[in-house]
Amino acid sequence: MAKMSTADRRKFFLIRLEDHRQILRDAIGAMTEGKLSAALTIATTIRTLVHETGRTVPLLKSIQPDYLALTIREGPWATAESLSPLNRKVMLMSLPFAVQIHHAEQRLSLNSKPDMSEYLHCSLGTWWIKPVLKVFGCASLTRKEVVLGVADKEGAHVDDDMSENYRRVLESQPIRFTIGDADLEPINVTRFAVGQAGIELLDLLDRSFAFRIDV
Repeated sequence: MAKMSTADRRKFFLIRLEDHRQILRDAIGAMTEGKLSAALTIATTIRTLVHETGRTVPLLKSIQPDYLALTIREGPWATAESLSPLNRKVMLMSLPFAVQIHHAEQRLSLNSKPDMSEYLHCSLGTWWIKPVLKVFGCASLTRKEVVLGVADKEGAHVDDDMSENYRRVLESQPIRFTIGDADLEPINVTRFAVGQAGIELLDLLDRSFAFRIDV
């Protein structure tokens, strides 16, 4: 089989990037409507774009070898690791996402259009391995752990072989809301965290790869 030219390979990968950009956008929109199962799609898409293993090259690296140096904007979420030793001892929870409360429908959804003007800037590599999610009685999870956990343990493989800490986070119910007399379902913190990660990565794609591909 004839190999693609360098130009054809780049065009091929950019077309795939456009596919995944739209997949992200659609799944984030679904989470805005309260469909938390869309977090599985977001997680597997982020994994395809960012996660490198010994056998797989992430799509972003195929397009830009130094992709981990790209600048991404993240919400100003505090975690125990980012605090002073004194404050670290009393920190109980950090949830890296914003929710919308729909009173009429008595439901919660992901806030898909947060004000990003005060978001922090960091490299994609730092963003990927940064601790962001902490709930009562559990160690903090990095974005990588959350995204791969949702993708591999709940989505692609539905694998129950997971770390004790991740299992405790999944089983935790750190926040519940009441609207009127209705008690809403506990917030699924891993899926909401993945949704927020999708928002931030989509923002990076729109800023760093803001062009159309002629096919």
